[in-house]
Amino acid sequence: MQETPQEGASLESFAQTSEGSPILTLEDNKNRTAHNMGLCAEQDTDLLASFRSVIMNEQDGVSADIIQFGPGDPHRGIPPVHFNILHDEFQPADDIAKARASDGIESMVGLYGPTLVRLFFQHVHPVYCVVSKARFLECYHTEKFKIPASLRGAIYGLGSMFWQNEPGQEKLPFDLHDLFEEAHSSLQREFHAPNLWKLQACLLLLYERPADNATIETPRTWIQSAHTVACAQMIGLHRDPTNWKIASWEKKLRRKLWWATYNADIWSSVCHGNPPLIYRESFTTAEPDRECLEFDEDLPDDLCYLVDGSSKSIDISITARFIQSVKLNKILHNLIDSY
Repeated sequence: MQETPQEGASLESFAQTSEGSPILTLEDNKNRTAHNMGLCAEQDTDLLASFRSVIMNEQDGVSADIIQFGPGDPHRGIPPVHFNILHDEFQPADDIAKARASDGIESMVGLYGPTLVRLFFQHVHPVYCVVSKARFLECYHTEKFKIPASLRGAIYGLGSMFWQNEPGQEKLPFDLHDLFEEAHSSLQREFHAPNLWKLQACLLLLYERPADNATIETPRTWIQSAHTVACAQMIGLHRDPTNWKIASWEKKLRRKLWWATYNADIWSSVCHGNPPLIYRESFTTAEPDRECLEFDEDLPDDLCYLVDGSSKSIDISITARFIQSVKLNKILHNLIDSY
């Protein structure tokens, strides 16, 4: 069974399972973004009828498709799952701003980019594994500008914090806060088309190094955590994908990133004294297991040059730490709700 659809393929041309049902994707549709339709919208027959399965733009072209990814189960009270697959068409000002931020980030890091990526996966990823490692490195290896500027900037920035560990290296030729600001600037425009890449950027930018006169628990961090939760909900990570017609790698990554978002929300709540933005009845996503978390951690030989020796294969302590953090945050959630 083919797991990953070919880039540029239409939703109708993906591989077939042995039972003949199509394998769809919410992430790898070229120039399209999948937006989760909430329970109210997908059960509103008048709304669905008005879409007539497609939205036509001014040039009589198809701008969107409503596709069911899970049929639900009315006998068990489980609603169906629909996504609105939108064509990515943005205002010129947004495209210019994203390109400017991307160029600014790459200009700042210059030839240090690959070293910063290596430092990130050596020092940050083992304790905060929210990046899909093999997928990121494969794209960075082949065509890095397909990766959103916000995610590249976040990885460069967090990797920069360990630059002093590099023997014989001179001082980095850029200001770390300028780098993070370019990443934030791009992310604000990228929210027009949220996806798993951009959610990974959200999760990383929550932990950017604060200014010398500030702490990590600034009001900005709480507001950014709200953006992170909203991004995750917009792409439907709060809904369990187990029975959806998507590839297994995508199900695993969606579960992992939902619980990373949950963890970030609970800790942000504790740090700022505000109630969590995610409440228990608002999601159905199953908890992550080892198989879910170990996905994408082992690298093929052609990507190993991008990382150090310790980052080439799975470290089981990473998965154990993540699973235990979910358990801890569920306890914290209960304590918060008890007050």
